[in-house]
Amino acid sequence: MLIYCNSKYTVNLIDHYNDQIITIFVIDLFGIIWTPENLIINPLKNQGLDYEFYKDNCNKKEKRINQRDLYACAKIHKYFPDSVIKFIMKQLMTTLYYFHTELGVTHGDIKLQNILINQNYEIKIIDFSAMRFIKNGKVKTFSGARLFAAPEALKGNFDGRLNDIWAAGVVFYLLLFGINKNLEFDNEEYHSLLLIPNSINNDAIDLLRLLLTFDYTKRPFIEQIMKHPYLV
Repeated sequence: MLIYCNSKYTVNLIDHYNDQIITIFVIDLFGIIWTPENLIINPLKNQGLDYEFYKDNCNKKEKRINQRDLYACAKIHKYFPDSVIKFIMKQLMTTLYYFHTELGVTHGDIKLQNILINQNYEIKIIDFSAMRFIKNGKVKTFSGARLFAAPEALKGNFDGRLNDIWAAGVVFYLLLFGINKNLEFDNEEYHSLLLIPNSINNDAIDLLRLLLTFDYTKRPFIEQIMKHPYLV
């Protein structure tokens, strides 16, 4: 499916449905120890965070495996500076633009675990088992992670492009505020209660609200999103 893919933000030529095997294979190829120079999030500058080594179940000190996905980074570093988040989101949205407008496909399973990241904050998108060709934008069945699913996607027969946009919004939210497994983005009542601190960049807040527009008929497509001030 990705034979003609020419994006530096994706791991090319992956069309395999055994996700566990293929993901491990890709991470081993791309994985790089995530050691950012920024003092705010550098684990080497924080007491108690031994980045080069970890202890296994037997309390034995082992060399840390040379690999990271965005979920692991977010768990370790808790929060990211706005400049880093902006750089990550620009790459993610550029990739979605390429998928939707040039390849004519939807990814279908955008989530932190499917975004690899290196020490320069450069990302690679993996796991294309849920990818679909766009046929009037409609996808019959959702097959991604529920936390990142658009509300309408759980009901079936939804627009895969808008589901990717929503999933990117969830990624954005988790990068801004940290990982919280109790979040329920697809619940309208809960969604209306999501709090956004005043300390967050105004452009970031506006983009987040656009990506997580609950009513899919009002949620913008990638072409409009790419013109947003936060991404320009």
